[in-house]
Amino acid sequence: RYPVTVNVNTHISTQKKPALFVTQQLPDRVAPGEDCTVDILVKNTGLTRASDISMVVNSTMKSLVLTSTSRYYVEHLDPGEHSSIALHVATDKNTPVGIDPVTLTISYQNPDGTIERQTETVGIPVKGRADIAVSSVATDPVRPVPGSAFTLIIRVENTGTDRATSVRATLD
Repeated sequence: RYPVTVNVNTHISTQKKPALFVTQQLPDRVAPGEDCTVDILVKNTGLTRASDISMVVNSTMKSLVLTSTSRYYVEHLDPGEHSSIALHVATDKNTPVGIDPVTLTISYQNPDGTIERQTETVGIPVKGRADIAVSSVATDPVRPVPGSAFTLIIRVENTGTDRATSVRATLD
């Protein structure tokens, strides 16, 4: 009733299979509105060849867009071999701050013809950046007289995409 694997004239009791291991190299941070590149390395750490490897990359957020192709194909990876891909990602100013996921779906064929599927998640670290700018300068009176007191009003704003903390302004 139950199939049992039988090996004849061999000392191996289990079937050898490929195993794909995915590593990623991410930038430290990506500010909303900036582009970045993510390097993905797919390595066969198993004992046999993985064939017909297809990788599909999907962004789950509308404000995080792939500017490179989203489908990759590798004919085969023997044990110990690897393949690398570079994902080019663009963000817009409304991309939420945090770790934004991009899914990588991998399917490959075992030596016996069965199809294996695995899903990996690439987390893009989106963190805003503060940008301080002088928005206006005014004096009271409008035309100061040399040697007399006047009031100088300088308006400073954060035009960046994240909070600005511990801001100091000095007049030079």
